[in-house]
Amino acid sequence: MKKILLVLAVILSVSTLQAQDVEIRLHERVLNTVVSVLAPMSGEGDFNSPLGSGHYTWTLTNPRLTVKNDGLAFIADTRVSLNGVNYDTTSKGRANTRINDKTKKIELQIEQASFALQLTVFGNKIHLGDIDISSMVNQKFALDTPTFNQVVQVPAEGARPTKNMSMTTGQPTIGFTPPFLVISSPLIVTQP
Repeated sequence: MKKILLVLAVILSVSTLQAQDVEIRLHERVLNTVVSVLAPMSGEGDFNSPLGSGHYTWTLTNPRLTVKNDGLAFIADTRVSLNGVNYDTTSKGRANTRINDKTKKIELQIEQASFALQLTVFGNKIHLGDIDISSMVNQKFALDTPTFNQVVQVPAEGARPTKNMSMTTGQPTIGFTPPFLVISSPLIVTQP
């Protein structure tokens, strides 16, 4: 009897399917576990500004993504050495996320990241420019999308034969509900 009630509940819910029926929520902690492989990362360069010129090095640590209502923000702690003077700052930027139509994978890629190059003179920070490190951190990550494949068997009753219906997920979409990245998909029901 319980099995019949469960099957009826599934059938009733199938008859009132919404546009996006199945979803998984990935907390930004999961995303941060993935992007943590970027650290530590270092680079160097030369700068030239009206206030002077010189050499700088930087080391990026603790990269992370923050889920915003309109996408993903990239943040990383950054240690900078400018002409031998060290300071800590934050690299900031954004990450792109999409579903690859061919592979059905969630692709994450940091598309913009930079930090402020600055001097401190008598306690005042003087901004020399922004150092774009996008080309160094633009690693692409791919995660599997959740799938649902289920055959529901409606048992025979009286003169009615046993029926099977197949339920699978359709094309997934991505949404943002901080602190979650939401992957949702319609449920496609067929009767063979």
